[in-house]
Amino acid sequence: FYAQNDISKKLNNEFQSKFDLNFKFSQNLEYNFFPRPHFIALNTKILNDQNEISKISKLKIFISLDNLYSLKKIQVRDLILENGNFNLNKKNYNFFLQLLNRSFQDGNLIIKNSNIFFKHLEDDVLFIIKIFKMKYYYDPKEQKNIFYSENEIFNVPFSIKSFFNENKNKIFSKINSNLMKLKIENELIYDNDKRTGKSEFILNKLKRVVDYQIEKNSFKFHMFEKTDQPKINYKG
Repeated sequence: FYAQNDISKKLNNEFQSKFDLNFKFSQNLEYNFFPRPHFIALNTKILNDQNEISKISKLKIFISLDNLYSLKKIQVRDLILENGNFNLNKKNYNFFLQLLNRSFQDGNLIIKNSNIFFKHLEDDVLFIIKIFKMKYYYDPKEQKNIFYSENEIFNVPFSIKSFFNENKNKIFSKINSNLMKLKIENELIYDNDKRTGKSEFILNKLKRVVDYQIEKNSFKFHMFEKTDQPKINYKG
């Protein structure tokens, strides 16, 4: 019903306002009505400050059924990104964290079967994280955005769940690796250029706590065991 340029522009405006994401379509959009109305875009790019941060093989854009025949009133609901490669470095490492600040009350953002390449600024790959399924959604009971992801690094599968507090100055994270029998609960407070955090590590029955402080050029920490008679008390 619509010209390709018109619908591409409309959808990109929706992405910007809803998710703060800038997509660049390389091919015409396809439209499917089942199982619910959605567009499909192949070989799409995500730009961050005009720099390419990701290539997505397949992008599904689910839209609202309301006012389906009015271009001006079309609203994006869910986004599903499949088979993407994300390139992160020191300048954009918090790309996934920043997405938690967007609104997901009217739709979810899902990433499937993708990879994150963490690189030096010289473009050398430091390590790769495989994403099996990553989801951003709004929990109406807790009234907050939640990020949950199932991943793998160095052949070790793990899951992570994160969310901000109400004031958006503190982030909580839970990491679980059944293979290593490891659980980590982390709390990080943002205060301008200074960050203060606390991590609790549970490895089998062993419990350790790390208090830490991150500034521009320093990382200070205190590790100790959470027992009546701690054997480890280490500062650095």
